[in-house]
Amino acid sequence: MVLKSASYTSGQATTIRLDYYTDTLFVNGTLTIQLPSEITVTTADNVNFGVWRSIAASEISADGHTLTFTGINTSGDFAIQLDNKLIPTQGSYDIFAQADADGSENSYSADTETVTLISQ
Repeated sequence: MVLKSASYTSGQATTIRLDYYTDTLFVNGTLTIQLPSEITVTTADNVNFGVWRSIAASEISADGHTLTFTGINTSGDFAIQLDNKLIPTQGSYDIFAQADADGSENSYSADTETVTLISQ
């Protein structure tokens, strides 16, 4: 998983883009993203599994800090774009992703990634 911005400034609204790259074909796969408490997702944010769309309310949990996408049937670059997010203070913020290409860990083990957003 990769953050697509060079830097983030605390106290300023910014766009956060996360890209998860895979060359494994997902068949009814799942992708779960856990965000720090300082960053909240809404249905105004977007996801791309081949086509950009709004994140559905049913895909958001934990008061806007967890995203769960199921039934993924594609491979390549999965992207999540969070618009107008305010990072309140300087520091490091960990974002966790867990992907399972078949949604059951039967054919593939779940892949877990962590990226750290650093705000200055």
